[in-house]
Amino acid sequence: MALRERLAELAAHHGLDLVGVAPAEPMPEVRARMADSVAAGRMGTMGWMSGTRAAVAADPRAHDASARSVIVVAAPYTAGDRERWDPDPAALRRALAPILSQDAGGPMGRIARYALGTDYHHALRARLEGLAADLRAAGIAGGEVAYVDDRPLAERALAELSGQEPVSARKASRPPAECSVWRDTLARVEYAEGEQV
Repeated sequence: MALRERLAELAAHHGLDLVGVAPAEPMPEVRARMADSVAAGRMGTMGWMSGTRAAVAADPRAHDASARSVIVVAAPYTAGDRERWDPDPAALRRALAPILSQDAGGPMGRIARYALGTDYHHALRARLEGLAADLRAAGIAGGEVAYVDDRPLAERALAELSGQEPVSARKASRPPAECSVWRDTLARVEYAEGEQV
């Protein structure tokens, strides 16, 4: 079985729908675009986006100097599909039940799909760590670091570099119920002589 097929099989075992591999190389265009956004004030009051964040986010090796590849995965947020990776997809609904059961004059609002179940940072990180462990068990060298949009890493740019459809195009071309959002893991993938992922 080819390495890419094995990777996709292992990712699917962890409820991760899409998988791609991007080179762990600096992305100068991404760095410039991020720095320009900060300089133009498009980050609003998100001060944490300034400073060295663009430089670190656009260079996977700033996180792991020995990384050769970044494995990028996606998991769906929709209720039925979310069950494949979220241990408790109804967590938020249960927590909010007392508030939502009040009469129509009570609090109202919309909740983003990503926030509906278990804290996705924890749920997806567990899946990513499981995937990395399975890769290592299969003899494929993998790193120890799993990122779920909680550290500076340009995951959308990496998803695109991995050959997967860009997030914005996916959102525009699929019905909302099928939209996936990328989450990624930084992993070293050592290749056998001449083998490509």
